[in-house]
Amino acid sequence: MISYTVRHDCRRVETFTGCPKADARWPWFLKPIRSAARLGNRQRQATETSIDAALPLEEILQECITAHFLTEELGPVPHVVSESWGHACKARLQEAHRPVTLQYLDNSSGRFEDCQVTLVGVFHRDAVNLRIVRDAIDAAAPDALALEARPSFLSSCAHLAAPLPDDLTQKLFETPLQGLQEALDHISLEDRLAWHELLLRANEQLSIMLTHGSSPAATSAAAAHPQPSPSSALTPTKVVSAFLSRELALSEKVAAVRVAQDRGLPLYGIELDDTAPYLGLLQGPLTAAAQSGLGEPLESQQRRLALASLEPAVAAAFQDWFRSVPPSDFSRVLQQQLAGLMPQCLSPESYLSYADETDALWSDERRVGRVAAAQHGQLTAMREEHFLEQLRRVAAGGAAGGLPCRRLVAVMGRAHAARLRRALLRQQRERE
Repeated sequence: MISYTVRHDCRRVETFTGCPKADARWPWFLKPIRSAARLGNRQRQATETSIDAALPLEEILQECITAHFLTEELGPVPHVVSESWGHACKARLQEAHRPVTLQYLDNSSGRFEDCQVTLVGVFHRDAVNLRIVRDAIDAAAPDALALEARPSFLSSCAHLAAPLPDDLTQKLFETPLQGLQEALDHISLEDRLAWHELLLRANEQLSIMLTHGSSPAATSAAAAHPQPSPSSALTPTKVVSAFLSRELALSEKVAAVRVAQDRGLPLYGIELDDTAPYLGLLQGPLTAAAQSGLGEPLESQQRRLALASLEPAVAAAFQDWFRSVPPSDFSRVLQQQLAGLMPQCLSPESYLSYADETDALWSDERRVGRVAAAQHGQLTAMREEHFLEQLRRVAAGGAAGGLPCRRLVAVMGRAHAARLRRALLRQQRERE
C-alpha cells in the first residue's frame, strides 16, 4: 500500500503545472498534479465524461487529489447548512428506529406472518453511510440484512471490503453526525485516498480473476458458483467524482458487509440480477435526457425543487453559497456538488415530498421525453416491486438456519426506502 504524507501547505500544488524532477520535497502523487482547469473541463462536459479507464493507479489518485483541492474553493460549510444537515441525520436515524410491518406467507403454515422491517435510506456513496448503517442495525438487532445490491455481486462486495483496515473502517463508523462540517473534517484526504486505493486494487484483482476464468472449462465450472466480478462503481471517472463530492465509493455496501460479518448475520442482495436490465438501469434517465438536450434544464429544475423543500433560512444559505462559487472552468462542477447536499438537509417528511415532486418531473414525457420517462419508471416502480418481493422472500426464511425473520434491516437508496415505507404503512392501515 502507498504511504500518504500530505503536507499542510499542499494547496500550493494547485498553481503548479509540473515540478522539477530534482525537487524531492513532495510525495510522488503531488509531482505533478494535473491542472484544475483540465479536470474542470472534463467534468463539465455532458453528464459522465470518461477518464481513460487504462490510467495507472497513481495517475487516477493524482486526479483524485486535484478534485479534492478543487472543493476547497467552496469554503467552509455555512453554519445553518451544517446544523440542518445534522438535524436531518438525527431524524433519519429516529425514523429508522421505527420499523414497519411486512407481511409474508409462511410456507409451512400457509398463514400470513409479520416481520418488522427497518428501512435504512442512504445517499449512495455518502461518507456517513457507515455510521448510519451500523447504528440502525445495532438498534434493530435484526435476524438478517438485505442490501440494494445484486445477489451475484455480494461476493464481490466481500472481496472489495476485505483489504480495508479495521482502524480506517472503525474511524468511519464513528463519523460525527451533529453537523456536516464536523463530518467532513473527521475524514481526511489520507483516509479517502487509502479507502479508494485499496478498493481500486481489489477491483483490479477481480478483473484479472474474471479474465483468467474466461476459459470454457472455467466458465462451465463457474456456472453453478459465479465468481466475483469487478464493480462498475470504481471506474476512474466515478472515483474522481467521489472526491469532488467528498464521498466514499461503495460506502453503504462496505458497511453492510462489515456489520454482517461482525454480527454473524446473513446478508442478501435484493437488486435485479438479470444482466441486461441492470446494465440498462445503470445508464439512468439523466443520460437519456442529456442525449435529447434536456440534461442541464432538468438539472436546474430539480435544484429548484430541492431549494423549495428546504427551510427558508437553509435555502437562503444555499443560495448565498452557490453565489460564492468563483467563476472558473469548474464552477458548474462545484455547484453540482452543492446541489447534491440539499436533499441531505431534508427531514423525512420533506424528503418524501421532494421525491414525489422529482418523480412527477421525471415521469412527464412532455418535459423529459418518452425514453427518459420510461427509464425512470423502471428505476422506481418496477424495482421497488421487486424489492418488496425479495424482502418477503428473505422474511420467510432468511434467518440463520433458514428460519423466518422476526426483524429485518434493509439498506437501500433513500428515495426507495421512503416510498416503500409509505407503501407498507398504507398496507398496515388497510389491514387495521
